[in-house]
Amino acid sequence: CFDEGGQTDFLEDGVTGRLVHVGDVDGLVSACRKLAADRESRSRFGLNALSRVQPYFIDQCAARYETVFEKLISRNKHGLDMQLTREPVAEE
Repeated sequence: CFDEGGQTDFLEDGVTGRLVHVGDVDGLVSACRKLAADRESRSRFGLNALSRVQPYFIDQCAARYETVFEKLISRNKHGLDMQLTREPVAEE
C-alpha cells in the first residue's frame, strides 16, 4: 500500500504488510512481486493483520459495549445517580 491515508492506521511496514511512498509505482510493483514470491511473508503479514483488526470485529465491540452498559445499570441499581445531561446547543 501507499503510505498515506487510512491504511496506515492498521498497516505497519514489515509487520502487517508493505508500505511504499505515495507515487512510487516501481516500489509498489517491487513490493507486490516480492510478496507474490514469498508465501511465508504473506502468511505472517496476514496473521499479524488479523490479530490487529480482530478487536474491531462487531462481536468484540458489542461485547465491550455490553460490559459498559451492564456496569452502568449495576451502579444505577445500587442507588448512584447516573443522570446524563446534555448541554443546550447554542443557536447562531
